[in-house]
Amino acid sequence: MLVAEGAARYLDQLDDAAVSPPIAEPGAALAGPLPSKGTDALEAVRLLLTEAEQGATRSAGPRFFHFVMGGGTPAAVAADWLTSALDQIAFNWVSSPLAVRIEQITLGWLKELFGLPSDWSGVLTTGATMANFTCLAAARRWWGQQHGVDVEAAGLASLPPVPVLSSGHIHASALKALAELGIGRAQVRTLTPGPDRSTRSPRAGGSIDRQAHGPGDRDRHRRRGQRRRV
Repeated sequence: MLVAEGAARYLDQLDDAAVSPPIAEPGAALAGPLPSKGTDALEAVRLLLTEAEQGATRSAGPRFFHFVMGGGTPAAVAADWLTSALDQIAFNWVSSPLAVRIEQITLGWLKELFGLPSDWSGVLTTGATMANFTCLAAARRWWGQQHGVDVEAAGLASLPPVPVLSSGHIHASALKALAELGIGRAQVRTLTPGPDRSTRSPRAGGSIDRQAHGPGDRDRHRRRGQRRRV
């Protein structure tokens, strides 16, 4: 009840609260050296609730327009609490058949929603950063296969640089993933827009049609090893 009451109190004031609370030092009551004794669980929760009410950024409120936020709706909050209560180990079928089946169902719905082929595979990640990381890791593996190299076993040392094409509006999380995967941020090649809505590679001079993504192009996309992130 303590958490539920505190959460309800916090959510009730979101519509009128400032996005950045006027507090000089958020979390001041938590600062200091490591306590020699533990704190009672309820007292710790009360302290966290007090600090949150005073210093938390109101990112779930109606005037917060930065970053890509989600999960602050009442239904999402309830689902998050339920997820913590169930505490499933959701990485494979052996540990949680229910979690894996829910992921499969969700991916099926997403493919139907976005008109993607039903036989395409997918995975739910923790967010956009890991989505970029996962797709680029798959592309890195494909690049190794084209050169007869298993990059998971042998690495990238013997391969030519992986070409990465971008419109120029590349997210920081993608650049971070390129660095962490060993592909390298410097491998990004910026495409230039053409007058016919196509994009043109500055090196090869070839064009890529933005409109060529219909069902009839499915086999061509597969042959070229293209990946999509939704």
